[in-house]
Amino acid sequence: MTAVGGERSATSLAMMVTRRCNMACAHCSVESSSKIRGQPSEEELTNRVRQAAQAGITAILFTGGEPMLRDKIVMRLMRVARRHGIASAMTTNGFWGRSATSARKTLAALSRSGLGFFTLSYDRFHAEFQGPEPGRNILRAAEDLAIPMNVNVTRVASDPEIGELVRPFEESSHARIRFYDVQRVGRAASFDAGVLRHEVAGACDGARIPTITDDGRVTACNGPAYFQSADSPLVIGSMNSEALDVLLARHRDDVILGTIRAFGPSRLREELSAIPQFQDFPWKAAYAGLCDLCLHINSNPDAAAALRARLSEPKVVAERTAVNLVKQGEASRGHTGRQHSIGAGAAHLWMTSAEHDQHHHRPEWVGRASRVLGRADADWLRMAEYIAWSGLSRRVLPIAKDPAVARWAPAMFGERLAADALREARRELVQRIVLDTIDRELRAMNVEGVLLKGAAMLALDSQDRSDTDFVLPRRTAGDIDILVPADAAAALWQRLSTDSDRAPTRRTGPHHLPPVLVMGMPVEIHTRIMPAFWRLPENAMLRRTMDTPRWQMLKTLDAEGMLVHTMMHLASHVFAGGLKAAWDVACVLARTPWRDVGPLTARGGVRKIPPPSLVSARDRS
Repeated sequence: MTAVGGERSATSLAMMVTRRCNMACAHCSVESSSKIRGQPSEEELTNRVRQAAQAGITAILFTGGEPMLRDKIVMRLMRVARRHGIASAMTTNGFWGRSATSARKTLAALSRSGLGFFTLSYDRFHAEFQGPEPGRNILRAAEDLAIPMNVNVTRVASDPEIGELVRPFEESSHARIRFYDVQRVGRAASFDAGVLRHEVAGACDGARIPTITDDGRVTACNGPAYFQSADSPLVIGSMNSEALDVLLARHRDDVILGTIRAFGPSRLREELSAIPQFQDFPWKAAYAGLCDLCLHINSNPDAAAALRARLSEPKVVAERTAVNLVKQGEASRGHTGRQHSIGAGAAHLWMTSAEHDQHHHRPEWVGRASRVLGRADADWLRMAEYIAWSGLSRRVLPIAKDPAVARWAPAMFGERLAADALREARRELVQRIVLDTIDRELRAMNVEGVLLKGAAMLALDSQDRSDTDFVLPRRTAGDIDILVPADAAAALWQRLSTDSDRAPTRRTGPHHLPPVLVMGMPVEIHTRIMPAFWRLPENAMLRRTMDTPRWQMLKTLDAEGMLVHTMMHLASHVFAGGLKAAWDVACVLARTPWRDVGPLTARGGVRKIPPPSLVSARDRS
């Protein structure tokens, strides 16, 4: 259901099973500990699940405190939810994973009860009570049982320890690492503001998921609103006196909450400051975070009343509706969400900044960086891994230092890129020496070869060009791919191999031999550009190869040939290397005027015809 303001009713909610916890973390927003005594009964919790089903809720996040202190009740609640068509998730500190056996046994029981995914909390605060081993046991069990898993890391302004904290979870790509800012609420209210990140920009996704607290209240978000008074806009009401569907409708329709979801609490400050009687509102000189600003405004009943009136004006409602409709449209096209953030959204940022060396100073680029990278669920670990896998750490590292990126990225992100950038530089030095070796061996064999993919870009990069011309920097190749005539492939493999007793006994693909290591660098010797079933016009592509400036016997495909090969190779790998392929395409286009790109059916005049040995070998195949 969509109400005025363009928002749809919440279909997910969080439910506190207990406020008790076996830990007392310094950053806990609801001040959980083992000293908490009161807890809702199982009957009360079951009734809340049933009311959620009647209200159209389709997913419940069971949380606390530590919900697994009441593990049997949690599993029964999940079974009730499943009978009503509700998916179950859970947030836990993972204390129950102290052994591999207990982790697997407990997680399997949760899965049978209806658990669809779960989140493990582990950071500097949890580490004071428990090391990483329980989480690692749980990760292994989750991967074996194919249960999706998040790892939430809560950070402060200085986070040099995060790299070590997440290292135990790097043995598998199963866990999704998410970073949240410590907010100055609950037990963290006593934190010195100087240690926090002070990030107050952007919309608040936390206010999209209402929470049923342990005492039956419904709050605007999970945790930060817990200690707000009953007259705060962040406290929707109580299930002890009103039905849940009524409370959820209020959560959806409240203009203050709608503004927080669409624009963030900074918009509340902007609107309140524009009301004459609140121009002297006692604003702080600086706010420790998003919640600090939000709670300060919403703790003042007079300010909340004035905001409700102002935010209900037709002009503001129309703007909020437009923003929500745009977001819904972006979501329908897959342009929102975590996958877009760490995938296409981030890739677009790296590409546009590298293509235009001043582009990242433009307001629209900074705004896009905030929307894409400012998400709490942005997985910076996987992002760094993907950039490294694409051979782009050296290229992205300067962009990562830009304030528009550095404001969101944990220190770990830049550290990972910097370490891999050094590896890339060393790898490229070795690759150039290996290409010298391959060229020398091909001269001895009187055979020419064609470099493919990243190795081709490395060869082209040494061409002369004006220092004033900006050319997109190429990526670093992972290995070396070279195409030679089929009847020369085995001989070249033997000449490059340092083990004279070893011979290529089988191919790892129909179009190339097993890789041979030269100075530790994998070299893949192709007999075709790609397998025949892809039906590339290889004869036409090979008639138009280009010389390389540094090597006598090494050629590359021409611009059009490289573009065709890049895109076909991307398709053959189910589009997994999108950033790498897009970067290669942009590099080819940046280095080659369009007037030099002719149809692959052209027979001459566009590119130099390669030596007969290569053409005849290809024609014979």
